[in-house]
Amino acid sequence: MYMLLDYELAQRFVDRIIDNFDKNINIMNESGVIIASGSKERIGNYHKVAEDVIRKNKRIDISKKDASKYEGVKEGVNMPFYYNNSVGGVVGITGEPKKIEKTVKIIKMVLEVMIEQELLKERVYTRQSQKTFFINNLLDMETEDDLISSTQWAKKLGFNINLKRIVMVMKITNFKKVFKKSSLYTEEKIKEFILNEISKCDKSNSEDIYSNITNDKIIVFKTVNSKREESIYKEVYNFSLDISKKLKNLLGLKLLIGIGTFHDTPLKLKESFKESKAMIKMGNRLDLKEGILLCKDHIFEYLFSKIDESYLEHFLYKYYEKIKDEKELIETIEELLKCNMNIKKTSENLYIHRNTAVFRYKKIKDLFKIDPINNDEDRILLRLLVLYLKYNKNI
Repeated sequence: MYMLLDYELAQRFVDRIIDNFDKNINIMNESGVIIASGSKERIGNYHKVAEDVIRKNKRIDISKKDASKYEGVKEGVNMPFYYNNSVGGVVGITGEPKKIEKTVKIIKMVLEVMIEQELLKERVYTRQSQKTFFINNLLDMETEDDLISSTQWAKKLGFNINLKRIVMVMKITNFKKVFKKSSLYTEEKIKEFILNEISKCDKSNSEDIYSNITNDKIIVFKTVNSKREESIYKEVYNFSLDISKKLKNLLGLKLLIGIGTFHDTPLKLKESFKESKAMIKMGNRLDLKEGILLCKDHIFEYLFSKIDESYLEHFLYKYYEKIKDEKELIETIEELLKCNMNIKKTSENLYIHRNTAVFRYKKIKDLFKIDPINNDEDRILLRLLVLYLKYNKNI
């Protein structure tokens, strides 16, 4: 059984070998045709000895005297090279056989290693492409038929789709900075390194599904073993914390991680993904460079993000106009909400006199014609306003 070697790939091998060994070489296929050569004019020519090497599966040396007997053949050594116990073709090295004996063996070994590495990369790329397709399937599922299709893909890739998973998105906020820091780092190397470190993490699971979605973002379908919801989030948080610390220590990478909520069916993985993306978006608007944001801890913010912007503008812009230049009032509203509308605690946290806090509160009441201490709806309005100022107006 013969391994088909791509013409362009074979020529790439030849060029690299010639650069390092300063010997002209040819690579011939199973039909004895030269498919790559240091002498480009010979590409496509028939090489009788190469065909004999394939047929006999053994090395054939050609002296100057022998070369004259064959058309298109020069003095040198022609030997089969292998991949996975299959003949890959014939490599021919020009020169006096006795003088190039050591070089011949090294070149054959180098060629076989190069082929092995290239085909391994191809297999990895093929699997990664299949995984990317599978992940897109997971995020597009809507019906039971979609679930059946994704289940088949999962089996093909060695995953059990029915295990409990939460989706998280990891954003490397300083990806470009690290990439430019050293010529040793390439985008592909950094991405490969990160995925490798995720797989080696103590809290990783062979059933975890992860892949790059952009240069600086990774999606992870994290498998969880815990039964209680509280324990599930703790498990995912600890995994995220481990990865963050590890990548920061090893490469100085800063991670902003958004974690979706747990849904009890694979059909809802796309919802968990949407939630994790919303957390990343929230972190970006807050200008966070690193940290872990769980959607379950930011339900109000997530629901706010689902409101159409036109509605927000219609209902909240008039309040924004009244307060946009009142930095102290905005600060006071935020602190009042954090302190559950407790004036005393608010004044302590802001390092202001209680009377000052009371004065500001009265000003807020008069400005908006509301009473958030005694009215829940008014309190919700203030929460919406704070989010609107923060995320839509960057105040």
